[in-house]
Amino acid sequence: MEQVKTIDDNYNNLKAVIMSLTQDYEKFKTKKVKVAGARVRNNLLNCKKICDTMRKQVLEQIKELPIKHRQSKSSDDETETPVVEPETPVVEELPPTKIKRKRRANKVKI
Repeated sequence: MEQVKTIDDNYNNLKAVIMSLTQDYEKFKTKKVKVAGARVRNNLLNCKKICDTMRKQVLEQIKELPIKHRQSKSSDDETETPVVEPETPVVEELPPTKIKRKRRANKVKI
């Protein structure tokens, strides 16, 4: 029977797999070693499995956390400070003017 790993163990395992993935990828990319490419694929699969396990573990830990409710502000505890709006300068509105467009004659192609 396989021992259940903690989320910290899985995290450290994931870091180790990524380190070996990096080394194998560099061999595959620079030296064109086929076996290194197979190891890269295997490491990627292992990363996926570890990530799936960690996602489940994180979800379980989230469910175990207590719910924090937002505290509403009560008027007894705090006194509200009035909001002071800055003075806006008075601008006189001008009546809308109609813009006249000049028509241009059509150009004749020769």
